[in-house]
Amino acid sequence: MHAEGAAGVPGWLLAHATGLLTPARAASAVSKLGPRTPEREVAAEIARDAADGTEEALGGLDRATRRALEDALHAGALSLTRFDAADRRRTGFTR
Repeated sequence: MHAEGAAGVPGWLLAHATGLLTPARAASAVSKLGPRTPEREVAAEIARDAADGTEEALGGLDRATRRALEDALHAGALSLTRFDAADRRRTGFTR
């Protein structure tokens, strides 16, 4: 038996994955999707990418855990997206 964290995701797994929510990952998502992409779509891409990176680092995850992880990362990814958008506006990188 292992301790479950947010949304049924083990705490250690969520801790690893949240470490991948970085400004560089946000910039990559915006570059891929475009600067006018709605925040929720950018956040979904960031969460998906971080979950992919975690799954790859661990050599795989079962489907339910993978989905729960992506869902659990979404709120943090949305905050990161909003921070990134504000930073781009502040520095003039918004198109």
